[in-house]
Amino acid sequence: MISYHDLREVSPRKAREVIRKVLGQHHGNVSVAARILGIARHTVSRARDGTLHDCSRRPHHSPGKTSDEFEALIVAEAKRTHFRYRRLRWYLERKYALVFSENTIKAILRRNQVTRRRTRSAAGTVRHLYDYEDLVPFRQLQLDTKHLLDKRALPKEVYDHMKQHGLPGYEWHIMEVTTRARFTAYSYELSATFGFVFIMLVLLWLRAHGVRGSICVRMDNGTEFCGGSGMSAWVLWEPCWIPSLRVPNTY
Repeated sequence: MISYHDLREVSPRKAREVIRKVLGQHHGNVSVAARILGIARHTVSRARDGTLHDCSRRPHHSPGKTSDEFEALIVAEAKRTHFRYRRLRWYLERKYALVFSENTIKAILRRNQVTRRRTRSAAGTVRHLYDYEDLVPFRQLQLDTKHLLDKRALPKEVYDHMKQHGLPGYEWHIMEVTTRARFTAYSYELSATFGFVFIMLVLLWLRAHGVRGSICVRMDNGTEFCGGSGMSAWVLWEPCWIPSLRVPNTY
């Protein structure tokens, strides 16, 4: 025979109907019904006097809850931009000067059932980041950084040699998407100053060798560009709201 607790996991309504049925068979005796079902008398009384459905456990007063106006704004912007919680946090801060935590935005999107927009590709096809057929050489650059002293990729003797002779610990790497041409530089610190110097050095070299047209430098959300001062992140993100830097043909 199924117990009350097992039945409640399946359907709380059916479990309370069973309690009321047992109460009816024993002339409303709460103690007898509780003993037969193996539950507390308070549970029987609550099923008898209350509703068949579970009541909401939401608190009546939530002083820390985001106001309805701000929640409606977050939901509206999420549906319009299709941004998730991390990009939406940056967007709201830049556009409205409103600061919310990522967990707050995530909870609001989940509560309002704002789902992620998914783009499906045809079966057997692969979606690429660029349209390589129409891509012009030296128009798309990818910037990445590497911590050389990560103590995982190289033998221990190499790390000891780098520390002993005071060699740079950070590598800056720019790759041209179409031709796979690579530009590499090294620095002792990982900061936006060295990053911008490296970008300008590469762009000056390209302009000096006859490369014209707009150049897009794409980068990740590394702290060397997107952390620290908010102005640097704004300069990189403002033109198209993606982590890239577009350089016009007026260099």
